Amino acid sequence: MILTRHGIECRKVHSSGDTIVIKLGPYYVAAVYWSPNEDVSGPLLDLEAAIRIEPRGRWIVGGDLNVGLTPIVSTSTLGWKKRQRSETAQVVIESLDLIIRNNYSPTSYHLGRDTTNDYTCTLNGEIEN
Repeated sequence: MILTRHGIECRKVHSSGDTIVIKLGPYYVAAVYWSPNEDVSGPLLDLEAAIRIEPRGRWIVGGDLNVGLTPIVSTSTLGWKKRQRSETAQVVIESLDLIIRNNYSPTSYHLGRDTTNDYTCTLNGEIEN
């Protein structure tokens, strides 16, 4: 989900599967959801297609990816299925030159342990607190 303040001008520029992109000032903002119960290949293609809209643009990509990405998850205790998804996602994220901007705090609590499933990434830009 992408929320903007009333009166801020934005427009939808892309929507595919559970990926939506808006143009907000000089930024492209993408909200992404990757179901933990589905193959990650389709959603990764949706993200690649979105970024192809303007690969030199300033991007903020955020979402519930349900994968473990390094360096946030440097030693994985995830089951094989999730590790495989994570490795596939890692390759695509790196090939798109996305930079993971998470701090090292867990983003959720699941099955008795802290996990990081939610990520914020940028391309050609910075974000600040």
